[in-house]
Amino acid sequence: MSISHQYAHNEFLRSFTTFSCIILSIISFVHCRYQLYPEKNYPNSSNNESIYSLQPTTMEQINDFGDLGITIHKCCEPDVILDYQLSCRNHKAIDFEPKPFLEKMEHYFVLEQLAFSKIYLSRITINFNYLQNIWNPTDGFVYHWDSSKPRSDAKYAFSADDGSLLQMDQKHSKIINKFPTNTYCVDYDGIFHDTIMVYVNPCRERVCIRKCCPEDHYYSITYNTCHLSYTLEPMRVNFYFLTTPSLRDVSYHTNFGYPNCWNEGDCTRINNSSTSSVYIQEDGNLLVDKSIKYLYYNTNYYCLDIFSDDKNISYLNGFYDEKSAAAILIGKIDLYANMIEPSTQSTQVSMEFGATEQLLELNNRQIRIISSVVNVFLSLTFALVLF
Repeated sequence: MSISHQYAHNEFLRSFTTFSCIILSIISFVHCRYQLYPEKNYPNSSNNESIYSLQPTTMEQINDFGDLGITIHKCCEPDVILDYQLSCRNHKAIDFEPKPFLEKMEHYFVLEQLAFSKIYLSRITINFNYLQNIWNPTDGFVYHWDSSKPRSDAKYAFSADDGSLLQMDQKHSKIINKFPTNTYCVDYDGIFHDTIMVYVNPCRERVCIRKCCPEDHYYSITYNTCHLSYTLEPMRVNFYFLTTPSLRDVSYHTNFGYPNCWNEGDCTRINNSSTSSVYIQEDGNLLVDKSIKYLYYNTNYYCLDIFSDDKNISYLNGFYDEKSAAAILIGKIDLYANMIEPSTQSTQVSMEFGATEQLLELNNRQIRIISSVVNVFLSLTFALVLF
């Protein structure tokens, strides 16, 4: 082979190898991108309606107009009612018949335009003794319909579309909250037997956050108490993964309540500054950043609210039970070390707070970073050696 042919052959090999290394580097980079940030479909409030739409299973569930059947859950057994202590008890005056029970509910069904409407009772199926499935002493709430008042005064109504419980504004112009049928149960009122009541546990389907002060109230830092206000914006909560803003669209519900330390006057403010963030985790737990450690508190040990100086400063803050033995402490060094080599202890803690999947995802991401960087480095090194 002549020198010119040998030179051309070497140039061809060098160009081909360089081109191959470039292609390999690009593939490694793309692989790194999609491995580090894979596409995910997180649940959010916008698609909950399709999840909870009831599908017809028998012909009896479909009326002449093709409407879907609705399953309504009665809290207690047929001849048992729900008393004011939210427990099921026998009552001799109650002789349960499905039709009269449903007729009382019928007055409170609304269409999509929030106009009250009659509903075919044949569409409704009653499921009994549902309270045991959704009962929670801290997260649930009760609403009573007062039969002596016009139904236009009611704050809640049932959707004629899928049976969901709808919370409406005072003018009945928009829906504030929507609770699927598997988050509530209906029963006779334990005191006024001719009316019905509903027990709702929204925390079965979404994260629940405790508000320190009642609805339409804020916490005055001037007087250190709750004050009534119709002008302040509703409390909005931002969610985090550790101290990083969450990319997930977290659906949450706000309950009124406060930790035990509130009554004892021994609660600690979450932040002492109006500019500091409140780190509510994606599972609803509170993270308190203590320089070299994190403290986690579940919803029973903290509450949030709008703090205001009664003038022009308002911000999200709250109180927590700092002395609670229920707090979980995690050292920051241990936490980040466990992202690379998870220990039994860190896994146990993360499981308790619903973060196991997130920690494991970070572990795998660390490994994928190292793998991808090594691939790119080896490719570029090989190309340089040839030159």
